[in-house]
Amino acid sequence: LTAVRQGGEDAEKWNSIAIQSIDKMSEWAKLSEWNFLHKLRLLEAERSAFVDGDMESAAEAYASAISLAGKHNFVHEQAISCERCGLFHLERGNEAEGKQYLLRAIELYQTWGATRKAEDVSAYLREREFMGSW
Repeated sequence: LTAVRQGGEDAEKWNSIAIQSIDKMSEWAKLSEWNFLHKLRLLEAERSAFVDGDMESAAEAYASAISLAGKHNFVHEQAISCERCGLFHLERGNEAEGKQYLLRAIELYQTWGATRKAEDVSAYLREREFMGSW
């Protein structure tokens, strides 16, 4: 989706791949909501935010992805969803909300045992604070 957002000569190719991926995940979610619906919601959030520019739909889809991943005990995917949601809010200028989602992502990465990833997100937050972004 990043390649689609940035445009360029391969944007249409990557958009087609993204659409196919979302369609495939949608089919899997119909077969097993428990395993796939939160993943689908995250893909929909990313597409809404960074390709379609539909920020309201994106925010709703991120919230759904986070909630469903938590409900079904996919701690690592809840962490990823929180991280992506936090970055989404930061990009929109919602600093406080973005920071809260990133702090939650750090907690979840630590719970999952991904200490290095938790450290990376923590370093990102420290860097933003140092640069006066908060």
